[in-house]
Amino acid sequence: MEKYRCVAIDDDLVYLEIFKKLAEKVECIDLVGTFSSAIDGAVGVSKLKPQILFLDIEMPYLDGYETISTLEEKPKIVIVSSHLEYETDELKIDVKKYVRKPFEGPEQLEEIVKEVMEA
Repeated sequence: MEKYRCVAIDDDLVYLEIFKKLAEKVECIDLVGTFSSAIDGAVGVSKLKPQILFLDIEMPYLDGYETISTLEEKPKIVIVSSHLEYETDELKIDVKKYVRKPFEGPEQLEEIVKEVMEA
C-alpha cells in the first residue's frame, strides 16, 4: 500500500497527540510532522513537502486560512475543526475536505486520506 506524506497543524496539543496515535494505526499515512504553531507549521510544510495537510482553522497569531495563503506549494488540504460554521468555507479556498473533530477512529482517518488522494 502506498504511503502518503502528511503534516498536521493544530494549536491543541491533546488533539495532536490523538492524531499521532491514530496516524500510527493507518498504513497509508507517513506522518512526517506535527506542529502546534501555524507559523512553525507553514515553515514545516515548505520544508517537508507533504502530500496532505491536516489543518485547524482557529489558531492564535495565524489562522488556518492565513496559513494556507502563505504556502507556495499547497498540498491537498483537509480542514479539521470543531466549528461547524467553517464547513461552507471550503468552497472559498483550496480545500479538499472538511472534517469535524474528533476523528471517530483510524478507519475514518484512512478513508479521508484515500478519498483526498483519489480526488
